[in-house]
Amino acid sequence: MAPHWAVWLLAVGLWGLGIGAEVWWNLVPRKTVSSGELATVVRRFSQTGIQDFLTLTLTEQTGLLYVGAREALFAFSVEALELQGVISWEAPAEKKAECTQKGKSNQTECFNFIRFLQPYNASHLYVCGTYAFQPKCTYIDMLTFTLERGEFEDGKGKCPYDPVKGHTGLLVDGELYSATLNNFLGTEPVILRNMGPHHAMKTEYLAFWLNEPHFVGSAYIPESVGSFTGDDDKVYFFFSERAVEYDCYAEQVVARVARGDVGGARTLQRKWTTFLKARLVCSAPDWQLYFNQLQALHTLQDASWHNTTFFGVFRARGDMDLSAVCEYQLEEIQRVFEGPYKEYHEQAQKWGRYTDPVPSPRPGSCINNWHRRHGYTSSLELPDNTLNFIKKHPLMEEQVGPRWGRPLLVKKDANFTHLVADRPLALFFTPVLPPAPTGDGWLLKAVSLGPWVHLIEELQVFDQEPVESLVLSRSKPSFSVGPLVPPGNSLSRPQAVSGPGSPPPVLLWQKLLFAGSRSQLVQLPLADCVKYRSCADCVLARDPYCAWSVNTSRCMAVGGHSGSLLIQHVTVSDTSSICNFRGSKKVRLTPKNITSLGLVWLAVVALGAVCLVLLLLVLSLRRRLREELEKGAKAAERTLVYPLELPKEPTSPPFRPGPETDEKLWDPVGYYYSDGSLKIVPGHARLGHPLPELADELRRKLQQRQQLPDSNPEESSGPGGSSALETPARVQVGNQALVSGTFPSGIWSAALNGDLGRVKCLIQKAADPSQPDSAGYTALFLLESGAKCDAQTHGGATALHRASYCGHTDIARLLLSHGSNPRLVDDDGMTSLHKAAEKGHVDICSLLLQHSPALKAVRDRKARLACDLLPCNSDLRDLLAS
Repeated sequence: MAPHWAVWLLAVGLWGLGIGAEVWWNLVPRKTVSSGELATVVRRFSQTGIQDFLTLTLTEQTGLLYVGAREALFAFSVEALELQGVISWEAPAEKKAECTQKGKSNQTECFNFIRFLQPYNASHLYVCGTYAFQPKCTYIDMLTFTLERGEFEDGKGKCPYDPVKGHTGLLVDGELYSATLNNFLGTEPVILRNMGPHHAMKTEYLAFWLNEPHFVGSAYIPESVGSFTGDDDKVYFFFSERAVEYDCYAEQVVARVARGDVGGARTLQRKWTTFLKARLVCSAPDWQLYFNQLQALHTLQDASWHNTTFFGVFRARGDMDLSAVCEYQLEEIQRVFEGPYKEYHEQAQKWGRYTDPVPSPRPGSCINNWHRRHGYTSSLELPDNTLNFIKKHPLMEEQVGPRWGRPLLVKKDANFTHLVADRPLALFFTPVLPPAPTGDGWLLKAVSLGPWVHLIEELQVFDQEPVESLVLSRSKPSFSVGPLVPPGNSLSRPQAVSGPGSPPPVLLWQKLLFAGSRSQLVQLPLADCVKYRSCADCVLARDPYCAWSVNTSRCMAVGGHSGSLLIQHVTVSDTSSICNFRGSKKVRLTPKNITSLGLVWLAVVALGAVCLVLLLLVLSLRRRLREELEKGAKAAERTLVYPLELPKEPTSPPFRPGPETDEKLWDPVGYYYSDGSLKIVPGHARLGHPLPELADELRRKLQQRQQLPDSNPEESSGPGGSSALETPARVQVGNQALVSGTFPSGIWSAALNGDLGRVKCLIQKAADPSQPDSAGYTALFLLESGAKCDAQTHGGATALHRASYCGHTDIARLLLSHGSNPRLVDDDGMTSLHKAAEKGHVDICSLLLQHSPALKAVRDRKARLACDLLPCNSDLRDLLAS
């Protein structure tokens, strides 16, 4: 225990000094292992005609791994990945034909994809498949590994119709809790309970309960165990949805229901009365990084359910190619669910905190001892005011923040898709990296040490195929090996080392990781310690499954009991004092020595902290001394007998404006830009006092002014700027997400980002399709929803002006077909023809003249025709001059 004690103390010392961004931002793995280097370590399985190894289920009691693929199920031995049984479960030809007739693909969709596979009891598995968009479920006899005879059960509500839609579910004592899409079109999301002794239960079909969710994960927490309040067990669901309270932006959510919930008597009949949800936050506000797409979730349970930890994988907002891993604690989620509620304020037309008195019993709470003492023994006995409240207020006001207040890890240019965790806190997550140069199929192995993460290695488990599923084996195998694995042998095929003086065989912890892809299944040992050839390499790897053996001078798996002294230090960066064991066979480390070594490192850290404090004191004293010297210098300057006089600036005759100078100085062309913004102009008004006759005009212009570059929108779309029609994503991220850290609301911002789902959501909420932003820009592409195609900005520009200037012929043709007026002018007096001619767009000029030939004779405020703005282009000049 001495090494663990020393590591814990050192970690405490490091945390006290603070953690910077360098320990979580875009970390680089210490080692990279290609698929070729893994060839002697991993076991692989593939079979011709079998694809999509999507569902993996381990039963530790039987030592078997069950795999659900496309129209097939497999049983493997956990230890050797040997095939134990195969079941073919294909959708009939007539079902596939019906699926094709309904518009689905007979190449990728109209099959039976296994999406749910879990133990039902000690003798049977329960399995569900999409069954060519007509989901079915049945039982599997684990002893014979065969499907039970008889008709299949209807899988509606238990399994999704679409194989790519989000789904999660779990079995608890014969009760199936699932979150899925409940119809063919995928428009009816539901969280329900069916099977088992309790009533079937489901969520209300309301947008503020579930709104276009993408279900990711679920967890059963036995909160009744050891509860002093008589609390109920709960099931938690994690998903992303379009948040009605955040203007239909995608947000991640945690929701929960109670096992003992049986619905209300009149209100919420057979509907959840304990359904509550809260927003999950994964962000680094100081860095203006926000992650709102939940990709995967893993639940890490401890011996006590109070210490349950959730690890989530997220993607960033917008088009930023960032992924993050955040950690959450169950206690924080429970605290938020005990907090205030959120409601929709009709007058303000926005969501906010509910401030009125809350009904009693507390809405959404489980039946506990308090309820029983007050006569409520079941949710059927709850009063209607409590049930009506929770029906309208399932969302909590507070948000669930990540532990440590930031992500554990943020990675650039990667898309994490799956994650599993183990104790000690080792993380395995799968980044889908860009095809060049690394390709797909990579697995990152990391260790979590409090608020920071160390990337041990990246492993290429598949060639050009993404990882589709992950599962971790946590049990001990039943084979005995020697304390070492000879070089060249696979750790998944350990051999005993025998001979004179060899230690007795020991039981080795051989945890295994299983990964599935589109075409194969892989078994990977976690303790691949043979590749660490030296003590320094073994210790600096910080691999929680490996340690350096002092007795044998080898890096070996942790967990064996052979009497060997093992060295591992997950925070040390200098191994010279640990691994410098010359003649180590003559020197034997004792627990006392290792404890002393830990104390030495603690003393080093403490000394460093003292030095840091002294350094800060010295800097503070130097700053104070400098301030005192400056004060003394000023005092001495004031007491000079012969004060110095600086030469005075020669006086100039006073400025007396006349009518001509007033007209010249205050000409609107001189102090306004063409979009209505103000310039800094010379004048004779006193500082801070604008001319009275212009005060009202200045105030009006300043109220209209938006934080944009000092130029027309059209003028900023050249090499030095960007056009909203050309690069809306870049404008959105550059001007909003990375500067202010806030995100605009409104239908115009959804159209700017190309967020079609959010645009539809806002239109369904009766949003105005012509709603402008603060500069007057609207979502002018929403023509089919009644948007005004001739809406003008504060500078007078229309959508046709923008399209003509940027050269978007198709957009200009579309606007003209919807009645856009090409004769409208902006504040500079320019028509769309002026804008097209200025950039030399021949096609748009021809199109505009077809609709209005008189445009050739229109002059702007500077008396210029469109042909006067032409670049060197004789063809276009002839067109406009003819």
